[in-house]
Amino acid sequence: MRLVLLVGLIPLVLSAKAVKVDELLTEKNKIQSDVSISYLNTQRNSSDVGLVEYQSANGDFVSIPTYLGSVESQSDRLVYSLSLRYGLNKDAEVFGFGNLYSSTERTLNASGTSSHSDSGFSSFGIGGVYQVRAEDDYPAVLVGGTVDLIDHDEMLKKNFYFKSGSAFVSSYYTSDPVVFFLRASYGYNGSHTNQNHSLETGNVLSITPQIHFAVNPYTSLNWGVRYQYKGKDTYDGNAISTNQSQLGWLFGASYEINAKSVISADMEKMDASTYSQSTMTLNYSYKF
Repeated sequence: MRLVLLVGLIPLVLSAKAVKVDELLTEKNKIQSDVSISYLNTQRNSSDVGLVEYQSANGDFVSIPTYLGSVESQSDRLVYSLSLRYGLNKDAEVFGFGNLYSSTERTLNASGTSSHSDSGFSSFGIGGVYQVRAEDDYPAVLVGGTVDLIDHDEMLKKNFYFKSGSAFVSSYYTSDPVVFFLRASYGYNGSHTNQNHSLETGNVLSITPQIHFAVNPYTSLNWGVRYQYKGKDTYDGNAISTNQSQLGWLFGASYEINAKSVISADMEKMDASTYSQSTMTLNYSYKF
């Protein structure tokens, strides 16, 4: 249940944030940095511990815990992320990412109200993207994945190594001024154990179709949906959630400031049976 952050942002290859499709991969022998901040607001009704899931632009899946005994809870989280991408050639790139977070959670139960604040390190990892085929008369296809070298389990208060990661396949097809984009990703989590306690977070399958519209050579808008299926979570061998599916709505915009800089803003609204979550991410990309 790595607070792997609420982010880290996978080369916007994953979410097609770049205004120009041919810039989804970093140029050969070039470096690109992505700096982002995400705000997540989560509201939950529950009498037990629960985990809510967030997928960062990097492709990582972040599990966020609520606390025992809460009847109603609301959390506000900020996630700060930096990723560095390096182009190996025209078809492949590698990247590294790191994430920090700060959070405040307010709960209401029979005993009254309470609040809890926390901040710190979330995760550090590496990943890669490879273009299997370039776009021509048929859609382009890319594959890739991430590995968390270190991720912090907020519930168990411990760092874990090589326990989680993700894999994805994405495809896009251009019909000016529209780009059709599709991504399927799978996030896996190993069992986390600290002394006598163990937490097992369910794996996650996510499918995201999007449409990107070029308003002009420098500005694009995007809309889409995200379907997510998540396995059950267990704490000390006891289930704290069931298998569940969710549907979220996405929309955003990107603007090319100059030949080296792109800024983007993206929003997502997702409702599940036990919680609702709204997310906003601001990202700044710079090419060295």
